[in-house]
Amino acid sequence: MKTVQHLVFMSTIAIASPLFAFNAAKAATLVQVITQSIVYEDGVGTQNDSPVALTQSNILVPLSLSSSIAIPVATANGQTSGVAGTLKGKTFASASGSLANPGSASSGSSSTQVFVADQITVSSSTLANGTPVSILFSMLVDGSLPIFENSDNPNFFGTATATFNAGTVNQSLELLFRSDMDTNYTLVGNRRQFDRLLAGTYSTTVGAVIPIGYQLLTQATARSENGQLLQALSDFGSTGLFYIDSQTPDVTLIAASGHNYASPATIPTPALLPGLIGLGLSVLRHRRNTMHSKGN
Repeated sequence: MKTVQHLVFMSTIAIASPLFAFNAAKAATLVQVITQSIVYEDGVGTQNDSPVALTQSNILVPLSLSSSIAIPVATANGQTSGVAGTLKGKTFASASGSLANPGSASSGSSSTQVFVADQITVSSSTLANGTPVSILFSMLVDGSLPIFENSDNPNFFGTATATFNAGTVNQSLELLFRSDMDTNYTLVGNRRQFDRLLAGTYSTTVGAVIPIGYQLLTQATARSENGQLLQALSDFGSTGLFYIDSQTPDVTLIAASGHNYASPATIPTPALLPGLIGLGLSVLRHRRNTMHSKGN
């Protein structure tokens, strides 16, 4: 069942990676992606980092990156991509220890990060500059993680975080997904399936220029001893969608990138959100799957 939340923007919690920390001074349009894969055997690590891929000129063109590394007892790889309005990320890690050397340990760990910055101008042909405007920011994110119930000994583990920032005062929405403590999921085989919509109301005025930034991070880790094969997949490579809609009539939102952030008609308005929580929002899932299929 899809989990739906609606809230007013609050002060943001610092984003995990300083490379992607939201900064209103960034270029008006920007995409950054990075992946990192690390494997260890008996405490000795081997690392494969992708170069940071960056584009400032056209965020309407998808930017993708991947990294992969393997040794006989551990593997790690990650893939991520970003384009205006859509972010994707997937990480995998496996470890098998060593049967030939009992007591030895091996591990694999992979992470991906993708960040988009853009700029929204609030315009109107009928309302004067300075007129109050209410804007709805929303993000629709789905994915899956391995099940792990014991967070005190995370031998295989996955996480994902989606963040939507707006304005120079750094206000934020955040969705956090975890293998262990998260309870809002659907059990599919031996994996936790997540399907969430989070929306927040942002107050501004006609004529305002709003810097925005949105981000998706994924991570997978596996650690093994004595030859036991353990694997972790953090799969948010389907679709993370980010929307911006005016709740005030006669207002147009213009993105510096040229992307249209307007949500499909099936994204609920704030008034509908409470009633939709118990319905599973199957129409949203259908709409998202249709859009994803057309993009393939």
